[in-house]
Amino acid sequence: MLNINSDKLSRKTKYGLAAAAFAVSTIAIIAYLKSDDRSKPAAAVSAPVSKTPAQLAAAPATKPAPPPVVKPTAKPAKAKKPAKPKKAKKVAGNPSAAYAPANLSVLNTNGAWTWFNNKRAILDSAHRQIIFSSVSNSAGKDRRKGNIDITAYHLDTKKTERFTLNNTLKANDDHNSAALYLRPDGRILAMYATHNGDKMLRWRISNKPGDISSWGNEQSVNAGDRASYSNLVASDMQASVLYNFTRSVGFDPNLLVSQDKGTTWSYGGRLLNDNGSNKRKGRPYTLYASDNAGRIHIIATDGHPRDTRNTIYHGIISDERLLRADGAVVDSNIFDGKAVRPKALSVVMKAQPDASQWIQDIAVGTDKQPYAAFSLRKLIQPKANGKKLDSWIIYYYYGRFDGKQWQVTPLAYGGTPLYNNEKDYSGLVALDPANPWRVFISTNSDPANGLPLISRSDNKRHYEIFEGRSNDNGKTWNWQAVTRDSGSDNIRPTVVAAAGSDTYVLWLRGRYASYKKYNMNVVGALPYTPAK
Repeated sequence: MLNINSDKLSRKTKYGLAAAAFAVSTIAIIAYLKSDDRSKPAAAVSAPVSKTPAQLAAAPATKPAPPPVVKPTAKPAKAKKPAKPKKAKKVAGNPSAAYAPANLSVLNTNGAWTWFNNKRAILDSAHRQIIFSSVSNSAGKDRRKGNIDITAYHLDTKKTERFTLNNTLKANDDHNSAALYLRPDGRILAMYATHNGDKMLRWRISNKPGDISSWGNEQSVNAGDRASYSNLVASDMQASVLYNFTRSVGFDPNLLVSQDKGTTWSYGGRLLNDNGSNKRKGRPYTLYASDNAGRIHIIATDGHPRDTRNTIYHGIISDERLLRADGAVVDSNIFDGKAVRPKALSVVMKAQPDASQWIQDIAVGTDKQPYAAFSLRKLIQPKANGKKLDSWIIYYYYGRFDGKQWQVTPLAYGGTPLYNNEKDYSGLVALDPANPWRVFISTNSDPANGLPLISRSDNKRHYEIFEGRSNDNGKTWNWQAVTRDSGSDNIRPTVVAAAGSDTYVLWLRGRYASYKKYNMNVVGALPYTPAK
């Protein structure tokens, strides 16, 4: 073997040989990453190194570190060709290898939801039941097309019942799932819209507390323009003012308001205005959480990450005003028909030039301060050599507002996009609303080291659910598998919990081809008990 450090070689020859060695190393690593036939990843290692908000906002060196295997050696002259990775032996698969919580229940055999309708699931503690909404799909087991369903799981009897709120829209679209609100009188309000199908927001109210089998007639209100999404948020525990935040006029966040706990509704106006001439290029996405004491926290983006290099922002609704995180007023009257741009709010995560960011979840702690989850998508290998798909990786981030500023740190590797047409669709992060230092995520990568999750059940890569806990205020996270070696994907978890109650985790399980085509069961660990 030729020694490139030999004194007999010219400097030019040495550099040429070193560059060739580095190229071989890079090709081997890329081949390993793109291989669908890899051995099961090793045990998790420590989570990505945490960074301060200032570092996260800075230029490229502060972006989340890519998986170690794609980071080139600093000095090409010292690059060495890595050992060729061993390929996993092809076997028939072992379905018995799959692991899920012992109390996992199938709650609805055909349904899905999106994370921009909230709340998707609620706890009716007085009647010991979990209630959630989902939308069926004609690709599902029973071929029901576009039914907007309400399902109740009775914690004592472990039985489920289902009621169809609407079966006339007939839209195979998970965006149409209902937002739910448990009224102070014990009855349930469900509100829903089509996905840009018309201008109407529809709602129904159950007739009796603790009973989802009987509902009042469907009613509707004009949202001013084609509508999508419902987010039912009360200003306080008494629901003195109940808001429904939707997307309508200008493709922007708009609001409707009810002064009678959801019995009647009126259009309130536009909450944010991106001022974009092309409404599809400038549509802010928003999530909301109330502190139940008069303040509603908002996280928002500039637009869809497919179209915009998003910065993520934080604002507060208080006394019919819109505030920055520091309390500065940016809109003195949210009902006056005027609205500010998202950039008027406080910055949580600054846009990065070579990555796209989106929002995943928000909750408010007992200290009345918000915490939230975000995703960041980055290209790790451009389209090349006639390959159809680019290679993207998604990272999850966690942020918490301490009353003065946001502390944002890396959370986990989120894996690859759910499908190519929506590269920012991830498995999703769900926060525990009763514990800021506990999360549940869906990913098809090891959350700590980013290696692909190859199931022993069928030798395919699947999304699995993990529980994450932090003992150092979100700087690092410890991970435990909730599902493992599954024969299908587990995505879009949501957590139902209250102070002093058990934790209930629901998610979707099956095949998700797109938001218009899916064959998913709604499943849940009710309650969730960590494996020993």
